[in-house]
Amino acid sequence: MPELTRTERRNLRFRQLLIELDRHPGGLSWAELWPLLTAAVPEVNEDTETTGTGAPKGENDVRWQVTNMDKSGWVLTGGNLMRITNQGREALARFSSPNELYAAGARGYAEWLKLRDDARTEPLEAPSGAGLLPTEAGEPAVRRAAARILTEGLRNGGSSFSAVHASWSRDSVAELYAAFVDQPDTGGDSFDVKLQRQLKDCSDDAILLAAEILALQMLPLADFKLDTKRGRVKRVLGFMAEPVAMPADVNAAMDAAIFNGSLTFKTLIWRTLGTGIEVASAWWRLDDAGRDRAWSDPWAWRDLVESAQGDTIASARAELRYLAHPETFPAIISVQHQKMIRDAFAKEAGVAPTADLDHDLYEITMVLQKRTGIHVDFYDDAELHGRWAGKPTPIGPGESSSRRAWLVRGSSVKGIDITGSWADQGFVSLAASQLPPISLPADGTEIAQAVGDGYAHLSYAKREEKLRDVTAFLQRMEPGHLVLTTSAGTLRIGELTGQATYVESGQGLSNLRRSAKWLPESVLDFADLPSELAGRLKSGSDVTDLTDVLSLIESLLAETGQDDSQPVPDVPAPVRLQPLSEETVDDLLVGRPWLDEFVELLAQQRQVILFGPPGTGKTYLAQKVAEALAPTENVKLVQFHPAYSYEDFFEGYRPVQLDGGQVGFKLKAGPFRRIVEDAIEHPQQPFILIIDEINRANLAKVFGELYFLLEYRDAAIDLLYSDDSSKQFQLPKNVFIIGTMNTADRSIALVDAAMRRRFAFLSLHPDDVHMRGLLTVWLQREELPEEAAKLLTVLNERIPDRELAVGPSYLMNTAAGTPEGLQRIWRTQILPLLAEYHVGEDLDVEGRYGLMALRKVLASRGAPDAVLGEAGDPSR
Repeated sequence: MPELTRTERRNLRFRQLLIELDRHPGGLSWAELWPLLTAAVPEVNEDTETTGTGAPKGENDVRWQVTNMDKSGWVLTGGNLMRITNQGREALARFSSPNELYAAGARGYAEWLKLRDDARTEPLEAPSGAGLLPTEAGEPAVRRAAARILTEGLRNGGSSFSAVHASWSRDSVAELYAAFVDQPDTGGDSFDVKLQRQLKDCSDDAILLAAEILALQMLPLADFKLDTKRGRVKRVLGFMAEPVAMPADVNAAMDAAIFNGSLTFKTLIWRTLGTGIEVASAWWRLDDAGRDRAWSDPWAWRDLVESAQGDTIASARAELRYLAHPETFPAIISVQHQKMIRDAFAKEAGVAPTADLDHDLYEITMVLQKRTGIHVDFYDDAELHGRWAGKPTPIGPGESSSRRAWLVRGSSVKGIDITGSWADQGFVSLAASQLPPISLPADGTEIAQAVGDGYAHLSYAKREEKLRDVTAFLQRMEPGHLVLTTSAGTLRIGELTGQATYVESGQGLSNLRRSAKWLPESVLDFADLPSELAGRLKSGSDVTDLTDVLSLIESLLAETGQDDSQPVPDVPAPVRLQPLSEETVDDLLVGRPWLDEFVELLAQQRQVILFGPPGTGKTYLAQKVAEALAPTENVKLVQFHPAYSYEDFFEGYRPVQLDGGQVGFKLKAGPFRRIVEDAIEHPQQPFILIIDEINRANLAKVFGELYFLLEYRDAAIDLLYSDDSSKQFQLPKNVFIIGTMNTADRSIALVDAAMRRRFAFLSLHPDDVHMRGLLTVWLQREELPEEAAKLLTVLNERIPDRELAVGPSYLMNTAAGTPEGLQRIWRTQILPLLAEYHVGEDLDVEGRYGLMALRKVLASRGAPDAVLGEAGDPSR
């Protein structure tokens, strides 16, 4: 029996994967799946060979195709287990041939991809008289997906995810209400873990209802990663005994980004889900006529949403108003922003403000829309946004502000948690058991003397840390500042109300005190906090300055209803890299699928390495893509070399001339530190650092402690040259890194496993599908002879090591279209490169790789334009 081809093995395993998942409905991990697949379709030597990224080819072939299954709705991925869906079982029964099943999966992925791409590029215009126009690319797709969920679900009592489930029926709503709303889980676990506990005894209909409500709420949110939006829904679908998948159009619409959900849909997700359940319950309390009115009349729908009982939340109610009737209710879910917009534009629009904010906002927006003839965007239109929001003044280092934020440790003071005393007695304290009594207020000299006397037994470093903590507590904190502390997996927020005092306490656990008002509803689960804030709260210092994440903290208070003293901060949504324009795609020649994957990997991983032999255009592509994704001034390039260091790359002390001509040392920022500072100052813009020849430096030495942050962007660390432990460093999420790696450089060891984990790797090799024919297309576009492309193909066939292949960019030069120019490129660039590869070998490089030799090969194959060079010129 002949050996199966690689494609045949892949297709058989593709089908076997669904068979095994069908046999194991509880799900399997990949470590459990792969042995089952190879037991059915044994591995051959080719399967164990590695790809350019180091993965075994056989395993990589199947894992790569799981995306087709996922987007076709056949499997649920994410987490540790993969599970088959009802749609997957239907496909398995329908397509008995492995080839047909594989082709169906590829079609499913292609259909999903088209839906997603269509959603991104669909025009925003709508017919006149259609009410409020969409304001963001992708919004029409979100409107359609939301309408499908609400029509097939809420209106019809069925499900948009499955024709056989009645997830929105009266009984399913009552069941979910009893399991989730009536039985809150107040444990310290994450939302997902607690939700799974709450739903463990529920029917599949009730679980599916929870998933569909979450899908509805996730659809328009801009401040979630795309995989996070889908993942949140898929995790709940995975709770079902027999899971179903999201419809392709709903799944594709998750790529949309319409408005920032703020912290409500992250930290207070249990309340947003509860709001959706309360509204569904209110729907079934209406009679048939009431439901008809609520469905057809946007104002009756508004009244229904506002009548929802229980612990609902304003921004979630506003989102539901918008999703059901986007032609009437704008995509603005902050009630305070709605008021500010109404007040700023009412006079201009000729609308007298009333007690009905929704009506006022609709009238104002329609007046402005009719006046301009286009959609009205109060956020992205800089002129409109400035008129109602103004321009906030950032707080820089050392600048004063009416409010700052501090983390003070109270849960591990000599092994005792004293935060309960803080809340009960209304204070916050700093342990200073060795500090002698000190008269307050005290100046810096007095504080330093007291710390020096009391803590002389400590090392210099520990004494300096104690001095910083005490100084911050006594001098930098002020009444009105926010104070945070963590305890038993929760965060508590308070406000300082008094000056510092010294108190003789029995165990010295709270010598230094400030009165504080601890806000009762601000006890939040640590697992549900925004990642940027959670990372900062892991600081090991007793006192940490959190003012740089003040807007996040204030938004938390605003969402919990604890702080209405100041306007709700407009926390910017994370930067999302948009798809490349058709003009850029056409210019780069490698095709949209590869470029889309490049951009998506960069958006998700934030670090990508382009690797391949010389001449494949790695640096050129990196620069062109970066400049298409970010403003030119936000793109920087550095080139690594063996002598490059942390001090060159990030920051280090450098000699400078001081006053009087003396030489001293000053801490100077390197290119990475500078781009990080720019990114912090402009959080809504992407900043891209291109590292050329990234594998030529000692990466662990160059990145130092930053190596950790490449993988854990939400974490915060102490910097090598930092002298303030109260301020830790985070790598902003709007900083992206593109590295290039020359696989032919044998003088540099390949990057280690740690680096591979931190970067996504994309191949640029002449044999890759996206590279094949690239030179031919370029020559045709430039109206040049195609012989150079044919010669390059033969040349790479003759090079024994794949990683030493020659890329097309050597010949993407108009000189390659003339005999003299082609000969010069070959003689001065290509042959010297190949000679270096074979140094020390007894090889006639000219005879093997010269133009004459290659043209003879072409001639033997009958190539019509394999013309021998002129007599007397053996290199042609």
